[in-house]
Amino acid sequence: QRAARCGAAERVRAVSFDGSPHFDDLTMAASIVTHEPGLLTRWFRIGKGECVDSLEVQRDALRLAILHRQAGWFQASVDVVLARGRDGVRVTFAITPGPEVRLDSARVRGLPEVDLRRPLDAAVRALEGKRLDRNQVDTALSNLLGRLRDVGYARARIPEGRITIDTAAATAMLDVTVVPGTRVR
Repeated sequence: QRAARCGAAERVRAVSFDGSPHFDDLTMAASIVTHEPGLLTRWFRIGKGECVDSLEVQRDALRLAILHRQAGWFQASVDVVLARGRDGVRVTFAITPGPEVRLDSARVRGLPEVDLRRPLDAAVRALEGKRLDRNQVDTALSNLLGRLRDVGYARARIPEGRITIDTAAATAMLDVTVVPGTRVR
């Protein structure tokens, strides 16, 4: 790597995050490439930290913006502040999440008529009124597919979900189409 090609003033000394409404520092640190040096390097000066790569730092900012957009903040932006000192560079990612997008409605089409205590689309409907988190949408669609297969639709395909987002109103609509196939008994 490029660790030996830069002086102490150009090495990453610390990485911090400001402004995230949802993610902790550990989750965000795991999502980026730029890392602060380990404990031995910071306290005992054993080894050398990595050099600051300005291109990779900008890519890290994009990674953090995407992380927040996937979790429901579609106007999230991330600014990078590089504080240079004699002991190295302190990198701060300043996150501006923007408005939280809420799932206004969820519509599921193509469901077979099955007499159950809990409707097949309960997991999808449970998302209504909550923050639009793409991971939760994927989980709800997987749950719907599993429930279809449990009641005898073994050849059911993964439901197709279409999300329509109104960024001005900070709302979204989920439209799911199910193709259950024929019921196997």
